[in-house]
Amino acid sequence: MNRFTLSLLAAAALCVSAAASAGDGSGNITRLTAYGTAVIFTVESHPSPAPCGPGGAFVINASTPEGKTMYATLLTAIASSRPISVYGSNTCPSYWGDSELSNSVTIAM
Repeated sequence: MNRFTLSLLAAAALCVSAAASAGDGSGNITRLTAYGTAVIFTVESHPSPAPCGPGGAFVINASTPEGKTMYATLLTAIASSRPISVYGSNTCPSYWGDSELSNSVTIAM
């Protein structure tokens, strides 16, 4: 194999391993805390927590447009008593290190 092919294979392996270690969760929201711009929450089921968030907590930065959208989704789920699915980004932010930064939040219908 040439160097270019090896580089592509190495990059693909890194992408797969990063995605595989990102956490996920589902069910009803069991805790929601807003602390400044950090919104920390947990859900009923957290089968694969990220290494940086072993307690199963997720965090949203509510100062960003994406964070505001996810926060609104969480509040809607709570108000309508609907379960959610959450997928992590495999990132523990410096402002709330024991929680995984959320990548997406979906309300189950």
